[in-house]
Amino acid sequence: VINLTNKLNSLGREPKEDDALALASWGSWDKEQNRFVFPVMQNIDMTDGTASRRDCTIDQFYGIIEGNGYYINGLDISGPGFIGTVKNGAKVNNLELRNVTVDNGTSADGTGALAGKVEAGGTIHNCSATGVSAVKGGANTGGLIGQGSPAMDRCSSNAQVISSGDNTGGLIGNLEAPGSIKQSYTTGSVEAGGNNAGGLVGNASGTITDS
Repeated sequence: VINLTNKLNSLGREPKEDDALALASWGSWDKEQNRFVFPVMQNIDMTDGTASRRDCTIDQFYGIIEGNGYYINGLDISGPGFIGTVKNGAKVNNLELRNVTVDNGTSADGTGALAGKVEAGGTIHNCSATGVSAVKGGANTGGLIGQGSPAMDRCSSNAQVISSGDNTGGLIGNLEAPGSIKQSYTTGSVEAGGNNAGGLVGNASGTITDS
């Protein structure tokens, strides 16, 4: 996980087909979807006693993470989340973040266990934050996603969410149009220092169904 994070961040741009060799250790280019697919092939335990797990944030994610139902355990992140921004067209599927801790200080740029932000056109499917998990940030903080316009379905979080600002939610802090949430739920606690707080969503201009 650390090596992939460092490689993607060092590119500083959207990976292209020409980057297939450089990224071959972690994924492959999908010609039909015109982006890289990064499969998780086993459960991953990050509780190795090193400081590296605190720097495990993919700044901008353009590809597809296929979690295959596996988990990443023990992420302890100083930043917006496992992913900073899920870009338009990117997807995260079938991934569990277990016993994850995220501390983004008082940043209002979006904080969540999985991602700080999700752009319109980004998809989050069947993802969760489980175990003893906690997310702390400023405005726009959520248990799984901080803010944005994701197409989310079958997602959940039991993370303790603590925010010093507005728009605080158990699943997502600020759901912006045309984002949507379907068949999702939360069981964690929410503590907010500002306005617009909710068990599922803090503030919503997107749509919520069957949740």
